Amino acid sequence: MTAEVDIIWDAHSCLPIAAGVDIAALAAHRAAGFHHVAINIAMDMTPLEDILRALAWFRARIGDTEGFVLASSLADVDRAAASGQLAVSFDIEGAVCLLEEPAMVQLYADLGVRMMHLAYNLDNAYAGGCHGNDTGLTPLGREVVQAANRAGIVMDCSHSSVRSSLDIMALSERPVVFSHANAHALVPDTPRNITDEQIRACAATGGVVGICGYNLFLGRFPAGAEDMAAHIDHVAALVGVDHVGIGWDFAYAAGGVPLAANREEYEKYFIDGVRSDAQVQSAEEAYVPLSARPAIAERLRGLGYDAAAIGKVMGGNFYRVAAACWPKSGGESDAD
Repeated sequence: MTAEVDIIWDAHSCLPIAAGVDIAALAAHRAAGFHHVAINIAMDMTPLEDILRALAWFRARIGDTEGFVLASSLADVDRAAASGQLAVSFDIEGAVCLLEEPAMVQLYADLGVRMMHLAYNLDNAYAGGCHGNDTGLTPLGREVVQAANRAGIVMDCSHSSVRSSLDIMALSERPVVFSHANAHALVPDTPRNITDEQIRACAATGGVVGICGYNLFLGRFPAGAEDMAAHIDHVAALVGVDHVGIGWDFAYAAGGVPLAANREEYEKYFIDGVRSDAQVQSAEEAYVPLSARPAIAERLRGLGYDAAAIGKVMGGNFYRVAAACWPKSGGESDAD
């Protein structure tokens, strides 16, 4: 499958995981030129009832809100791009919501999930988290990786421990990504940034590292387009321009929607000031603005990247991974 236009792809950003959220807020992505964004519908600490309510709400609202397309296949992304709309897919940040049943992977795939982590920052029954004890993939985690490969769900190692990420990338038969993780070599102060070893292993699977716009992971407050471009350039110099993209990790505010009551449980997962929700830290303070996306392309141009290379970074690389993993319209993955 080949896109008719150059697809601009955000591999991961965040809406509050709650029913009642205003889907129209994602228009900021469309205004920044994006044709696709993946939004999370679960984290390890999210109660299952909140996940199910949010997923039902997101599916219904995306389907009936003008300007948005629910992305079950790449044909949906192509259709959105051709018509000036934004395609939206779902991802899972941590496998606790599988209830230790690998067969749940296919259920989430049927509901539109196209990417997933095994662990969100802390260790769990599947894998080690980046703030945990650097444990590796468990036998249950191995089953889930295999189930994800079969279901057309992209494996994502962004919040994983180094050891678990290397285990996942060695096991997976499909490309593996870091949807939103920056280079440890440039900003070593947070374990959320990934080592050159992890970057090389990702590229060896055919995968992509999505550079994110979270100031803490860029090492500067406020950070800007030049900082994101520097991390893109580091990955491209290390493993080639085919293996780097954008996963902004932008967190939209709740807009008055009530959130889960288990805020103390949430806090356990956020180490060294790392927060993923805009209810705690405003997007204006925490992230490079989405409107900086064209400036990133311009910065890369100044660093010597040609139009074809910039197109790969802006979306072509993640589109290629989706083509290798996502289901076709009929349910089988494009790689089958």
